Amino acid sequence: MVSRADSIVTHDEADVSLISYMLDAARRGATTVHILSNDTDVFVLMVYWCWKVGITCHLQMERWDGTVLNINSTVENLSEQCRSILAMHALSRCYTTSYPAGKGKVSVLKATRVDLQITETVRGFFLALYNQRKSASLNVARYDIYRKRKTPPALKTLPPTERNAHLHGRHAHLQVLLWKAADHPDPPAVDITKFGWDKNIMPVLDASPVAPPALLDIISCSCKAGFKPCTTAKCSCRPGLYKLLLLQRL
Repeated sequence: MVSRADSIVTHDEADVSLISYMLDAARRGATTVHILSNDTDVFVLMVYWCWKVGITCHLQMERWDGTVLNINSTVENLSEQCRSILAMHALSRCYTTSYPAGKGKVSVLKATRVDLQITETVRGFFLALYNQRKSASLNVARYDIYRKRKTPPALKTLPPTERNAHLHGRHAHLQVLLWKAADHPDPPAVDITKFGWDKNIMPVLDASPVAPPALLDIISCSCKAGFKPCTTAKCSCRPGLYKLLLLQRL
């Protein structure tokens, strides 16, 4: 390792800096680049950049348990899917983004095999991931999935709302921009508040209503709190709505 003062790059993410050194070694004529890491982000980045740059040297990633992954063979097997692998990884979970519950990386790869242009829109990505390509929107897809289930599904297993998908897409977009700067000495100068984060580097929450007003109007309980019913935590509907609010915004 070299000290920060001697670093050839100024990236804040260790993963990106690692890839920068990998690219530098390949440019200098290294015949083999062997990286020790258990990080999925590093694996995905190695695959993308091996494909992007056309690295011909032997590229390997070794996990802590001794398993050695052949990056060159992975690139050959994935072929053109490598083009969208960064976006797919960011949308389906990485260190800075959330993930669709119950949808792993294999499901993501299967979705991209059907349509390589799916990354053009976040909506298209999620509709394909949940096998709802014919739905007009994610909100419609959520309703259809819920309606067709014999038992109510867990809310986290439904597709995200349109607004949350938009915010999620912004997070993923920013992360991909940082990853794609690995061949530059410095990270891109971006305003994170334009990518779904606030000035305190906290994710922006969806401020949409948790449910349609007509539905909220018919919620009833046996609350007997005088002139201000449903204003204390003892009311059965209040904590339920609060929980729904949290689930809606996550």
